[in-house]
Amino acid sequence: MRRRWVWPGSPGCVAAVTGSLAAIAVALLWLWPALGRGQLLYRDFVQVPDPVLGPAALGVDGQPPRAVPLDAVTAVLAHVVPSGAQQQLLLVTSVALAGCGIAVLLRRHGVAATAPAAVVAVWSPYAAERLLLGQPPTLLAWAMVPWLVAATRLDGPWWRRLAAVLAAALPAALTPFGGVLALATALVATLATRGRTDRARWEPLAVLGLGLLWCLPWLVVAVRGTTGAGEVAGAEAFAVRTDGPGGVLDVLTGGGIWAPAATLASRQAPGALTASLILLALALAVALALAVTLAWAGRAGPAPTALRGGGPRPRRMPGAWRGLSPQGLSRPEVVLLGLALILPPVVALALATPAGLVVWGPAQRLPGLGLARDTHRLQGLSVLATAVLVGLGVAALGRLVRRRDQRLGHVAAGAAAVTVAALALLTAPDAPARLHQAYRPVTFPAGWAPAVAAVGDRTTLVLPWQAFRQQAWAGPQPFLDPVPLALPGRVVAARDLHVRRDGRELVVGSDDITLARAWAGGDLDALRAAGIRAVVAWQGTPGAAPATAAPAPANATPAPAPAASGLRPIVTSGPLLVWLLDDPAASP
Repeated sequence: MRRRWVWPGSPGCVAAVTGSLAAIAVALLWLWPALGRGQLLYRDFVQVPDPVLGPAALGVDGQPPRAVPLDAVTAVLAHVVPSGAQQQLLLVTSVALAGCGIAVLLRRHGVAATAPAAVVAVWSPYAAERLLLGQPPTLLAWAMVPWLVAATRLDGPWWRRLAAVLAAALPAALTPFGGVLALATALVATLATRGRTDRARWEPLAVLGLGLLWCLPWLVVAVRGTTGAGEVAGAEAFAVRTDGPGGVLDVLTGGGIWAPAATLASRQAPGALTASLILLALALAVALALAVTLAWAGRAGPAPTALRGGGPRPRRMPGAWRGLSPQGLSRPEVVLLGLALILPPVVALALATPAGLVVWGPAQRLPGLGLARDTHRLQGLSVLATAVLVGLGVAALGRLVRRRDQRLGHVAAGAAAVTVAALALLTAPDAPARLHQAYRPVTFPAGWAPAVAAVGDRTTLVLPWQAFRQQAWAGPQPFLDPVPLALPGRVVAARDLHVRRDGRELVVGSDDITLARAWAGGDLDALRAAGIRAVVAWQGTPGAAPATAAPAPANATPAPAPAASGLRPIVTSGPLLVWLLDDPAASP
């Protein structure tokens, strides 16, 4: 088959560029305060000025490899691109690429389809809530889904499709969840195109092999047995929030994040939910129209064979729905669009019910299922399906009216596109203001680097014993402790997550606090026996700093306590207090 090239300036290229510019504009409108010199310290999204390839970055510190290989890639690239610049690039592209990918998928349907569809994908409660949770890497995986679908639909030789799939999957595979999502998307999309005459039967197997390859970084860690089984409490802690009928509607339209701090106030108001429901209804109507049209075409008799190649020619859809995609939508593709629209929120709601938790909770102990405990992440597929279907609907409306009046058809398509984009903005009107407060670059205090240098590659205990920190110089938002990213040695720190649900605090994890208690009791021999050679404590952060018989550095508050044998305080001017556990025999 001769490949049809799309030259710059062609209608398809103009439509793709216009939709991409709309997506980039929304992303910058949301996130421009995050751009600047420094690092971002916001909830799960943290980085240090000089990241290292330590055990935490490589995923060999005994903790779940949630950021493998992202942290390692960041540490390697930090020699060329500052870690803060990498963060900011990841942050903006994690939402912009979703709209750009939708625009590429719909490029043959004109600007009236690509621009509103891109806005629907990017300006969504799902994207806003994931950002407010501090999870741009998860969003990056979501943003690559349309690119993966487009890669599997390329014409030409098989190697071009596989190369495109690999290129689209690598950004997603920076995290374990993203790698699995990319594998599932590429495999299902490839299977949906098997009926085309230029597809080899073995292509799905090749995609499966590639998927296992890009998942290897975290699969190797899992096979080594350095991560524990999932926690039963994680199913309830990370289930979507369903507070009454409004909460159910919120989940059905892409919202319902489990974390109270990541919720949007507008999602509790009738206006945002109404706008979301209208978009969902439009998407459902388009999906139903596609299904009916394909069913009608199937009853119209067998399709004629192609003049060349001998294979069946894809039957064109009649009327306004003709040419919904560059090669036409097949039945499997229409079915997949409908399932992607409906299934994720329905499954999330079902697993959040008491009956669902009875099954889903114990299932977390099965290897690998912990990746799916946060069911809100799956709803991104529904958002993308909504964007595609609404864009197709706008294009079909324009074609339908143009059959009667060419000029009126363009006006109708433009008006529909503007209406759809306006509805998208109404689904989360307070998203920009919330994100402007959340993401701002900060500069680490001058004492940070000397403290890190003093610790060196020693095995380090980090206190207070909790996973999140809060510092006045970093703003009011809590952030995951970044110390493990800065130290080349093994770091012993709290990993338990505390989640408040329905007035209760759920603890996800099972940290061993023996070493923290040993420090509090001044039992340095127990720390040395466990291999601890340095202790780092944050100042001015939530969490009680344990009392100890250790001498305090001069920059500490309160005043130093009596000296302990073999314990050497390090004086720094930053937020970290540092003690080195020297060999007692070497003490004077």
